[in-house]
This record gives sequence, structure tokens and C-alpha cells, in this order.
Amino acid sequence: MKPGAKIGNVIVPDGRIGNLLYDIPMFKKLSEDEREELGGAMMEEKFEAGAVVFKQNDVADKLYVVTKGRAIVIFEDRKTGKKVEVGEISEGDYFGEAALLKGESKRGASIYADRAIEVLSITKQDYNTLLGSRSNMRRLDFVKRRVGVLSAEDDNLTAVTVTDEGARGIKVTKDSTKKLLFATIRTNALFEKLEDDQIKEVIDNVYQQCPKQGDTLMKQGEIGGHVYFIESGTFEILVAKGEGEAKRVNTIEGPCVTGELAMLHNAPRNATVRAITDSVTWKIDRYTFRRVIRQLGESQMRGILNFLSKVELLAPLTNLERTKVAEACDEITLEGGQVVCREGDEGDSMYIIKSGQVLVTKGGEEVARNSVGEYFGEKALMEKVPRAATVTCAMDSTFVKLDVAAFHLLLGPLDEILVKRAQSYNVPDLEKKPEDAEHAKVQWTNLTILGTLGRGSFGHVQLVKDSTTDKCYALKGVSKQQIVQTGQKSHILAEKTTMEHLHNPFVIRLYNTYKDRDLLYFLLEPVMGGELFMRLREVMAFKEDVARFYAANVVSCFAYLHSKDIIYRDLKPENLLIAGDGYLKVVDFGFAKTILDKTYTLCGTPEYLAPEIIGNIGHGKGVDWWSVGILIYEMLASITPFYDQDQNKMYERIVKERVKIPVHFSPEAKSIIMSLLQKKKSARLGVIAGEAKGVMDHPWFAGLDWGQLYKKTYVAPWKPKLAGPEDMTMFEDEEYDEEPDPIEPYQDDGTNWDIGF
Repeated sequence: MKPGAKIGNVIVPDGRIGNLLYDIPMFKKLSEDEREELGGAMMEEKFEAGAVVFKQNDVADKLYVVTKGRAIVIFEDRKTGKKVEVGEISEGDYFGEAALLKGESKRGASIYADRAIEVLSITKQDYNTLLGSRSNMRRLDFVKRRVGVLSAEDDNLTAVTVTDEGARGIKVTKDSTKKLLFATIRTNALFEKLEDDQIKEVIDNVYQQCPKQGDTLMKQGEIGGHVYFIESGTFEILVAKGEGEAKRVNTIEGPCVTGELAMLHNAPRNATVRAITDSVTWKIDRYTFRRVIRQLGESQMRGILNFLSKVELLAPLTNLERTKVAEACDEITLEGGQVVCREGDEGDSMYIIKSGQVLVTKGGEEVARNSVGEYFGEKALMEKVPRAATVTCAMDSTFVKLDVAAFHLLLGPLDEILVKRAQSYNVPDLEKKPEDAEHAKVQWTNLTILGTLGRGSFGHVQLVKDSTTDKCYALKGVSKQQIVQTGQKSHILAEKTTMEHLHNPFVIRLYNTYKDRDLLYFLLEPVMGGELFMRLREVMAFKEDVARFYAANVVSCFAYLHSKDIIYRDLKPENLLIAGDGYLKVVDFGFAKTILDKTYTLCGTPEYLAPEIIGNIGHGKGVDWWSVGILIYEMLASITPFYDQDQNKMYERIVKERVKIPVHFSPEAKSIIMSLLQKKKSARLGVIAGEAKGVMDHPWFAGLDWGQLYKKTYVAPWKPKLAGPEDMTMFEDEEYDEEPDPIEPYQDDGTNWDIGF
């Protein structure tokens, strides 16, 4: 919305409210002009202090946006009649959006004007009249996220050789330039997770590029391979839409960062960056950047683990538990003379000296001097006792600090670890049935194609029938040439190996694999109810009991995968198929990986990426629990919580912003989403003590019998109406009338990498 735009009867002056409607999740995907048009159809309403805007159980028919004043949200318990204030709404907030998202429904709570308020409102009827003729607006621009992002390099980044000729260019030598680059990198949201040592190492690996006036630094559409740190100069940002001429949309000047997405993955540049003045920039390629970050991160982790291994009280921990503790540690630096802890204060942390020296005093008398490798305050892990001495830095010193609350959150009280360890909920493997062996014997030559179920950039999925048994299967074909070109050989082989060992009611079954000259094939269990994405698009947003059922399917699946040390890393509604019984099947295990601690490959769908993936600090099972939080939010709100049309801004929001919960979410839904979307992975539900069981025990799932869910005794909220095993109507939303792009012929690289397929 432009400053001074008219919204209903209100003129929004000079960005006082800014993008008023943009803050409403369901309108984020509308264009600026479409939001202005929508705002123009809204009506201004006023409510005096104490007035009722609407009551709980009233029919939901309007969306409201507060422009002035404050309201409170009151929930009445139907059983006890007790009324509880569950929230407040002030200027810029919105409520009642469920009226536009769902069919006929009732208000979940009452809204009272705490003081005189002014709102803008629109009815569902007016909304449909305005937007009903434009499907992209009516459906809020639901676009399938077919392919997630994936860094082409292998996890072993040390094996990557940089061939860029420019790598032999001028390096940074001036301390003033290093300080400028350090400050520039540190203030960029996508780099804020990096340690100081990592930033310094990055600076040591950049090299100079000095564009002259009119030179192009980056070109729209080209695959980005470098991140640029602009020391000085001014650049214009040019964007071309379709076949049109590129137009200036912004200007930037140093010091700043541009091209950050290249740090993460092979992404086409979304704009052209051209020098307006002679400039000085420094650049680093993605492979070097990621290698530097990983090597230093792993070195620092080894150092902390080495320190922790010397702490006698932590001897009962397993290596995995010790690694969890290490990830929860913080590194702090104090100046000489600063007090670390005081005698008599309650102990809440233990410290390990990484560098420097400390002075230990009791009653004002020096009793010891401790240096590198020594630790103090460890008794706080066992019990709350006053500090026995004062510890002061004898010089500038660096410490590894372990917060007691974080330790308890992760593993529970230390004294209990000796007798009881936190157990995850382990879902057993399905019992193999006689027909499983028959499915595995299906011959390639006996398969007949019935139709196309899906198509992507790497290949297609077709419904096929075995001519000897008349049984149907899904056949996924993947282009070998595409696999080689994108560096995904190890991923496709890992997908096969992983799926061969998965037997769970919420995981699609792999029966056999084949290959020909150009394609690799997966013979899969047919799941004919369509994607959860399509169902969500149809109803706009799920009611909480429906979202809870589908989320429980995914949680049960992840509990099973994690018990086998497998992380999934590609959760989204497009990868959840609805079976004939209405239950979900998780599909597409191309990003799945077996890990014991953590990994560094960047992969997943941008809207679902966890902060630690974006921050290049290594990730583990916690990224799956983050994605469950995103999924729950999307099912209830129709959009992901950090969505932005600008991918850079979306990544910044994921890393920095606290999730904003719409008013129509229940307190329990708000709680589980915020617990799963914890930025710090060591504080995230699913990672903390209890792991998967902690998620299952959350109040949002209260009353759900996980054993009965596993046995599928619950009636699903929706079942697809299928005429038979060959019915493909749930996939007919796709447009496959046109001939598919021809499969690129495979050019054998001579490595026989697919010999085991």
C-alpha cells in the first residue's frame, strides 16, 4: 500500500500503518494494487468502550482490521461458563479472518472494545463479489512448491575445488577494510548466526572486484555463485517482468551486502545489479563460504566437546547427549576485572575457561587462580546452592557457559539421568505381509501406463498396472542426466536406500526399482486421494480438529523416522498424499538422510527452512520439528508464517522475526506453534527433553490416543471418493494435456554411479 492510500473512508498517512493489509497472512500473496483495491472496499466502523464487536458462537461473516484503540478477546468455557481473557487487539491488528477462510462457521471467542476503537471491515459476501472473478485472488494465489532448494555440493565440502580464476585476485589487507566488512556482515540478518571467528575467516577468503560505472555486477536470471560485500559505490537494482524492459526498482550503496541467496543455494538472480559509480566490492563463492563456515563450526564444536568431556559431573552423558549440551552452550568474553559470579549468589550456570585466567576469592581472600581448560560452577547442575566463592577475570577471558535451565530443558535434572533417560516415542515397523513379497517381484516388462499423476523438473509420476496381477502402482521416473547435472547422485541413491527400510502406515511404500538408459524408476504404493495441498487449497484453511488429525499423522511419522536416526527435511502439504482411508502418506524422500549428530547440506522448501539451515551452522532432527510448526500454521492460516514475495526478506524473517499468531488460533495451537518455531534449536519442542514424545504430549494433542492413530481406528475428517484403484480424478487438477518436455538423453560419465539401482 502506498503512503496516503485510501482504505475505506480512511486515508493512511505517510506509512503510519504502512502495508495495513500485508500484515494479514491470507493477503500476503496479493499484489500491492490488489490489496489497495481490497482495502477500498472495506467499511469504517466505530465501537464505544465496552461495546461488543461480536460474541462467541455468532456466525462469522466479517474480517476486521483495527485502525485505532484496543479490544480484548474473551473465551467462555462451555462446560463451566467461566470467562477468561485470552488476548488483546490493538492498532494494526486484525481479527475475524476465519470468516473469509472457511465456510459457515461460528466465532471461537468474543471481542469487546476495551476502549473506543475504530476498525475497517469487509463481509465475506463483499469479499467474494470483489475477488470471485479472479481465481488467483479468490484462492489467494496458492502456488505449488514443487521443488525445494538444494545445495549442489556434497556434505564433504572439503573436497570441493574452486576453479574460479578470480580466486587469485586481491585479498583484504587493510585493517580498516576488514573492520568495515566485519560490521557489514555482522549486521546482515542472514549472517547473524555466525561466530566472530567465522566472519573473520570469511573476510580472509574474499577477493576484490572493482566495477566501473555502467558495469553489471549481477544479471537477472543467471545462476548466482557469489556473495558480494560492497565497500563503496552506488548500484541500481533493475527488474524485468516477462519480456518487458528492465526498470529500476531501487538503489543501494556501500557498505552493504548483495546476492546473499547465492550463499544458500543455486538460485537464479532475481534482479540485475549495475554500478552507477565506480565501486569497490569484495566477493566470495558459495563453496568457499560454506566450507569455511563448516570447518570452523566443527572445530569449535570439537573444542567444546573436549572441554565438556573433562567435567566429571557430565561423565554419565552419552556422546549424543553431550553434543546436545554443547549446542546449548554459549560463548562469552569478559574484560579483565569483571566479576563472573559472586560468593553467596544462587548458582545458575557453569563455566569452562576457553582463554584467559580467573581469580577465585573467598571472604575477600584469594584461594586459587584458574586458567584454560578448568571449570567452575558445576554444582549448579545438581542443585540450587549459593556460590562458594567469587570468580573475577584476571585478564580478558573467554568462557563456554552452560545455563542450568537450558541443561534441564534438554535432558532433565542431572541426577535423574543416572537412573532414567528421556525416551522418544518409538513407532514399530509394520509387520510385513505376504503380498509385500509379491509386490517386490513385479517385472518392469509387465507394467502398462494408465496415466500421469504428477510431473516435475526431474521427471514424472505415472499410474501403472501389472498385467499379470491387475494391481496398480505409482511409478516415479527421474532423469539421470538431471541428477548428474545438479550433483544429486548421492541423494537419489540415499533415497532408494532409505525407503527400502521404511515400513510405517504414514510412509509411502517402495516395492522395487528399475532403470533404463535415461531414467531411474521407483515402483511405489499408489496413494490416490491427491495431495493435502489440493485439499487445503479447496477449503482455504482447516478447522483445528482437522489440522490436528493431519499434524498427528506427520508427528507419528517423524517419531518413527527419528527413532531410526533419519531426518526428512522436505515437509510441505505437496509432499503429503491422502490415502483412500483419509490418512496421510509422507512421500518424496529425496532430501532424507541418516545422521547421528548433524549435517550441513542446505535443502528443503524455502518457506519451511529452519533458522539453523539458513545460518549454515549445521542441523539435525530439530529442522523437522520446526517444519511441523510451519505446517500447522499453514493449515490453520492458509499461508506460512514468514512468507514474503522477496525470498531474501523471507529468510530474514525466518532468522529474526518472532512468529505472529492470528487471533482465531486456540491458545493450545498458539502454544505448540510457538514451541516448535523456537529460533534456538536447543529450546525447540521435539529437541528438548522428551523429544518426539514431548510433541505428542503437548496439550494441543490432548485426548489423542497415539496407539489408536497408528492402528487407524479413528475416522478421518475427509475421505476421497474413488471409483476404484484406477481412478485418477483427485489428480485431475493438474494440466497434463500438453506433451511433456522430452527427457534429456543421459550422457554416461563412466563412473557407473547407478550400478546399484
